[in-house]
Amino acid sequence: MWSLIVSAVFIKYVDYFFPLIFLTFTIDIDECKVRGKNPCQEGTCENVNGDYKCRCPLGKYGDGKTGCKGVGIIAIIAGNWLSLHFLEGL
Repeated sequence: MWSLIVSAVFIKYVDYFFPLIFLTFTIDIDECKVRGKNPCQEGTCENVNGDYKCRCPLGKYGDGKTGCKGVGIIAIIAGNWLSLHFLEGL
């Protein structure tokens, strides 16, 4: 992702205005894709401007970059039956 910001300031000298134009070009690297694998130790990776965030799976908490704690929840629905499985976390 990239962005271009154009800013202009007008300076008056005697009876003339001189524009000063500033261009700012930034490139954001998608850390979730560039490393070839998910940089998060656990969970899913989300690219944000200038960084990345890791989201822990359902039922767990933490930053996801160093790991998640808690109990993961998996719901299995088969026909009329609902089965919940709780996976022990870190």
